[in-house]
Amino acid sequence: DYRYALAQHPMLQLWSSRGCPNRCTYCDYPQVFTMHTFRMRSAKSVVDEMEYIHKHLPNVKEIFLEDDTFTIDRNRVLEVCRDIKERGLNLIWSCNVRANLDHDILKVMKDAGCRILIVGYESGNQQVLNNIKKGIALKQAEDFTRSAKQLGLRIFGCFMIGLPGDTKGSIEDTFHFAKKLGPDMVFFQQAVPF
Repeated sequence: DYRYALAQHPMLQLWSSRGCPNRCTYCDYPQVFTMHTFRMRSAKSVVDEMEYIHKHLPNVKEIFLEDDTFTIDRNRVLEVCRDIKERGLNLIWSCNVRANLDHDILKVMKDAGCRILIVGYESGNQQVLNNIKKGIALKQAEDFTRSAKQLGLRIFGCFMIGLPGDTKGSIEDTFHFAKKLGPDMVFFQQAVPF
């Protein structure tokens, strides 16, 4: 009953990895639960599960890889995509990503059935991104978005307001940046300290 508005229904979630090696200061998961470790299943294991879903749960229209960030390990992403293609699976899937993916990897993902990218842009102000140690430049995010759109990938853009260093001006920057990028769906959330 609960799903992303862009997702095809019914959607099923699976996890191919846990944790995140990135150091974004706003995120409590890597700091509290996994201590920045990143554990991942083999590409074969992930595609085995996707194939099982495809064969035994035919009503499922989309698989969502709910990893904190599915694309941390580029080589594993390529392996997953290659295996999907080699098995001849006609899957539709989506995943969480960072806005640092280049056109080539996005094309491989699209060709293997990827449909939606959930991306944490967080802010449209470079100083705020630097404050939270996001490790992404606004230009990277723009290039990523342009490539994804050229390939026909749908984008669910996630933004936060109230991050360290945010001002009325930087929040306005974020709203303008979101409009400039033009994702298919957007989510603005309030940063909540724990």
